[in-house]
Amino acid sequence: MKKAFSLFELILVVVIIGISYTFININFSKLSKKDEATVNLKNIKEYLSTIEYNDTLSLKCIDEAKRCLIFVDGELLEESNLDIFKSIPTVYSYDEAMNIKDFEYIDMDGYRNFKVDFELTLDKELRHEDLIVEVDEKVYYFNPLFLKATEFTYLNEVIGAITKKIDEVKYAF
Repeated sequence: MKKAFSLFELILVVVIIGISYTFININFSKLSKKDEATVNLKNIKEYLSTIEYNDTLSLKCIDEAKRCLIFVDGELLEESNLDIFKSIPTVYSYDEAMNIKDFEYIDMDGYRNFKVDFELTLDKELRHEDLIVEVDEKVYYFNPLFLKATEFTYLNEVIGAITKKIDEVKYAF
């Protein structure tokens, strides 16, 4: 009666473990690449929260919102060109008048100014002003309390949802 494994059985087990490891490793690398590639308007604040900074972190989109650059404490972060927008967004300040927000021009190369089409600036505590962004038949509400933007179909839905939340807070006390 034989009590040990044969050489063939041991080699077979090692091959099976190696193949399993290869498939698992390939799936995890695809998953991490997919997560990196899916930075979009809805989760941009969550993405920005992973970057280390001292005072301010700004995402500024220029060239008709085709290039989005990250500025850490006022300095351009190398390799920060993100593709977030397909068209130029309309950005509103959330206030009584719902005015369209105009952003300042930035000087990138010393002799040309670029128009900023979208800007999200975070302070030390990841806070920012309330913004409503209308682009590609969707509307996004950036609230300083949440990491992800809330997505709506129409602009009036945003106003209704915010008014409802304000009323809930008012009548809660």
